[in-house]
Amino acid sequence: MFLVMEYPAVGSLRDKMKLNIITSTDVFNWMQTLAECLRTVHKKGIIHHDIKPDNILFNENGTIKISDFGIANTGAGTRAYMSPEALNWDSTAKADPRVEIYAIGVTLMELLTGKNCNGGSFLLFNLKHHPQQEGFRLMTNANDNYQQCNS
Repeated sequence: MFLVMEYPAVGSLRDKMKLNIITSTDVFNWMQTLAECLRTVHKKGIIHHDIKPDNILFNENGTIKISDFGIANTGAGTRAYMSPEALNWDSTAKADPRVEIYAIGVTLMELLTGKNCNGGSFLLFNLKHHPQQEGFRLMTNANDNYQQCNS
């Protein structure tokens, strides 16, 4: 079996970040489009689990393409973009698309500040000092709000 997709000649969001010519309008439009794309994917029962600037691609006309679905629905991902629930391998996080809202938030912060708030020593600190704490569990009442948004 072969998977064929178009070649995104413009590159990734990471490439655009390196050029340092991103406007606030670009950021707003890209995040809105990314959220809409993920909503469609989630409705099909697929959770990407690796949303990050390297996996957000652009074609020549600026259309966003989400790449690298190789670990979809596995619960794996790039640690610097994973929610605390996913980092702790919470079994409910594997099947919960809200973990990607967290990844979008980390990506947004990185776009706005140029730094990943979840990477490096910060990530190691959180893993060491907050393992399996109740505060890292998904809020059950948030599920009702999420379901209303997806209906």
